[in-house]
Amino acid sequence: MDSTPSNLNWRPGADVDTLKSRARLLEQIRRFFADRSVLEVDTPILSQAGSTEAHLEHFTAMEPGVSGASDRAQHYFLNTSAELAMKRLLAADSGDIYQISKVFRAFERGTRHHPEFTMLEWYRLGFDLNALMDEVEQLLVTVAGSRLTHARVIKTYSQVFNDAVQLDPLSASVEQLQNCFKQHSSNDVLTLDDKQAWLDLIMSHVIEPGFNPDQLTFVTHYPAEQASLARLSKSNPEVAERFEVFAGGLELANGFHELCDVGQQRQRMQTENNLRQQQRKSELKLDERFLAALEQGLPDCSGVAIGFDRVCMWGLGKQKIDEVMSFTIETC
Repeated sequence: MDSTPSNLNWRPGADVDTLKSRARLLEQIRRFFADRSVLEVDTPILSQAGSTEAHLEHFTAMEPGVSGASDRAQHYFLNTSAELAMKRLLAADSGDIYQISKVFRAFERGTRHHPEFTMLEWYRLGFDLNALMDEVEQLLVTVAGSRLTHARVIKTYSQVFNDAVQLDPLSASVEQLQNCFKQHSSNDVLTLDDKQAWLDLIMSHVIEPGFNPDQLTFVTHYPAEQASLARLSKSNPEVAERFEVFAGGLELANGFHELCDVGQQRQRMQTENNLRQQQRKSELKLDERFLAALEQGLPDCSGVAIGFDRVCMWGLGKQKIDEVMSFTIETC
């Protein structure tokens, strides 16, 4: 007797035409990199060490011990990004590389977020931020150029804050940021002690929605506290050599002139772990294999990560990430 509930939703979220368009976009991306002799690589989804970034939470996987012995079980992290493994390849003289992979981030669900999504990442040796931004624009024009009716605009993080809310994000106090959010947003004012959290809130709720949806907006030189794995600017150590790309309020890409100094990188990871402890999150062991690769020597390079599902949303004119995915976390 069939026990399957008759009302169970088994159908895909995206229609067949959308899935075909998604496949064509993947073909275009692979052709784009083949034309530039960039090698496609494939690194593991499971890792023994997770990202220490405080704003990310991992899914974990467990391989049971023999006969279910819990003390012998092996625990793994599902990657939030392929970045660390790809940098190990760069340190092993892979040359220019790209990857299209599944990544996982817990507690991320919304119209533009999904806990499992597809990410495109690539690394270019000898590229500075300007060269990489040019290539990012070329790729986005290749896959969805019909959506663009205006030339790209490039502004610093400080400039977009000054234009939108007349505030210097580098020198503003927590109190000033709180008052700024209250003045420019109808959302409830939160109680946040962390300055970077306020900057993120103003950026996402006030500034980004004002970007032109028919134009690529490149925001560069984020605060040093938001450098992540990017190097700091030599001319101004208060900012990082990092950019993000937006189409309207939709963030598409996050790029770095990559940090090569293993001492600085280790310190940043330790600082992130301290922040995790302050936020009552689990402290994570450092990825020593990645740090060993940095110590061996990461070539001068710039890299970028692009949310492929969001590019599909933007290119196909969809409003929800569910509309470009075969199945969602609720129906898989």
